Amino acid sequence: MSKVDVLASIKNLNEQAQAYAQDDQDSETALRNLQVAAHSLSSSIEDPLQAALQIMSESTRSVAVRIAIEKKWFESLADGLPKTATELSDNTGTVQALLVRLMRVITGAGLVTEVDVETYKANDKTRIFLIPGLRDGAKWWYVHPTNCLMITSTDALQVRHPH
Repeated sequence: MSKVDVLASIKNLNEQAQAYAQDDQDSETALRNLQVAAHSLSSSIEDPLQAALQIMSESTRSVAVRIAIEKKWFESLADGLPKTATELSDNTGTVQALLVRLMRVITGAGLVTEVDVETYKANDKTRIFLIPGLRDGAKWWYVHPTNCLMITSTDALQVRHPH
């Protein structure tokens, strides 16, 4: 995007932020318009390589979330108290090295907050995966036969193509 386009996106974001701030009814429309403007600005300044890498890593994030759901990491963090990798590993029966590696993906996506080295705490995005319908939807994504990958065992982490 050109500099003119980026500056236009900044102006639009500012206008939408002001409209949201002045909205006495806290309407979903004003919030949604602000979100769209913020996304537009973010997209206009995003590095093409970063955009490509993000798209390529989406399946990794989805698999990490699926394993976190299966191993009940989100439930273990639901009380809002920080937990070390050792505590989470002990509470969920997960190999600590695997937990730490996948938590790098999960915290990088902003789904859990790393408050100290290998110490994790729930945030608003973590709590989304405590809602049964959303949690089950994330699990379904990797067991439905029409999807490209199927996790057959989160303990063994065997991933196979269903074709």
